[in-house]
Amino acid sequence: MNKPIYVLGSGLSHDGSACLMKNGKIIVGIEKERLTKIKHDGFNDNDAIRYCLNAAGITFKDVDLFVEKYTVNEKHKPDDIIKRRGRIIPEYLPVVRISHHIAHAYSAVGTSPFSESAVIVCDGMGGSIDSCLDHDISLVPSEIGKLSICN
Repeated sequence: MNKPIYVLGSGLSHDGSACLMKNGKIIVGIEKERLTKIKHDGFNDNDAIRYCLNAAGITFKDVDLFVEKYTVNEKHKPDDIIKRRGRIIPEYLPVVRISHHIAHAYSAVGTSPFSESAVIVCDGMGGSIDSCLDHDISLVPSEIGKLSICN
């Protein structure tokens, strides 16, 4: 029997959250506010991460990859953000960062039943689309156009 592949994701922002996937399927996810009872509780997602791991009955040693959304204008390395926010992510765990807007786009595409998608991200937060494309150009299949408006 093959070892399951676990990917732990985090939306580290004003609404802290975590989500755990097993073999490409979401098995548990929660926003931090559901645990603390503080509306829009965020900027540290440790409670949500612990909840997901406990609900699945696993530990960090079982997790293969940690993916986090970040806001492009944060000019820090992934390790800097983890340490700065007092996070519990172990150093041995591989970390992949995707921009705020790409995270929105992929959450729409990933749950879509269609083989092709056109995605528009309209958001009142995060960096500009220019910053998003500069950092994630390999993740963006094609660009038809863009309209950048300062937040």
